[in-house]
Amino acid sequence: GCHQVYHEAFISPFIRSNETATQDMRPDVVSRIDALGSQRVEAFTEAYEGSKKEADVLFKYVQQNRDVLYTAAVEIGFAQTYEQLVEDAKLWIEGITI
Repeated sequence: GCHQVYHEAFISPFIRSNETATQDMRPDVVSRIDALGSQRVEAFTEAYEGSKKEADVLFKYVQQNRDVLYTAAVEIGFAQTYEQLVEDAKLWIEGITI
């Protein structure tokens, strides 16, 4: 449907740009960065504990101690209102501890 068309138009190039952006980074750092496709997250904290959210693209960074940090989430929100997108952004920003 419509979401798939916009996903291919916006998200696929976004993931490819990550590959370009990491070319000048140290290999040991790049090897710990991963651009995931659609990924469901349930690791929210504090006021958002128990929340579940699925990003269209989620970037993660694996620290040397193997802890995973989610560092960026991208969502396409054609079916959502502006207010719903703002609430989603708050969840991603405030609900994940880095």
